[in-house]
Amino acid sequence: MATCQGERWIEVQVASILEQLGPRDEIVVADASSTDRTLEIVRDLAGDRAKILERLPRGDVPATFEAALRACTGELVFLSDQDDEWLPGKVEICAEALSGIRLLALHDARVIGMDGRILSESFFAERRMRAGFWPNLWRPGYLGCALAMRRELLDVALPFPVGVPMHDWWLGLLAERKAGVALVREPLLLHRRHGNNANFDPNQSPYPLSQRWAFRWKIWQDIQRRLEERP
Repeated sequence: MATCQGERWIEVQVASILEQLGPRDEIVVADASSTDRTLEIVRDLAGDRAKILERLPRGDVPATFEAALRACTGELVFLSDQDDEWLPGKVEICAEALSGIRLLALHDARVIGMDGRILSESFFAERRMRAGFWPNLWRPGYLGCALAMRRELLDVALPFPVGVPMHDWWLGLLAERKAGVALVREPLLLHRRHGNNANFDPNQSPYPLSQRWAFRWKIWQDIQRRLEERP
């Protein structure tokens, strides 16, 4: 989990995670220098099961998630934002999806507003999600907080390339090339959308077309190089 000034909703998020974890599971929190009660709430709820990385720089979401992923020790790793809510069955269903050859699982999510009202029953439908490397190179449909992966993917994905646009895009495209992505059509998450999301509108980009082309060219090159280094 990456956090920053997350006290408003993080109690709900962490509580929903703890309900699905076993006694040997951990919560790894990489915090980008929060000054509110974010980490106090995490410690109160998770106690010794929380591994907290503090005082990370703000403003670089991929770097914050990379720090969290480097600290994970489990064989299955689930990404989480600080302001969503896991739905029952998420861990079990994703673990089953990863029991075959797939290195990454992506599940659907219901999108909710700040007040908890459902805005969309399906992120997949809203995003017009399609599986495969090339569709997602052009129109990335990976929702970071809905990703779960096997440790083998991290052996290839870490460290992130310098300047990677988003961590979920990098992880998803690598997994597509290595073993494909398991798509779970069931919504296993309430994904909260508000003005401070790292990616607020899934169908609009704040970048000009030239920059979007540059992102795609760079990440394609980075993936080619990484797969040559670690076939």
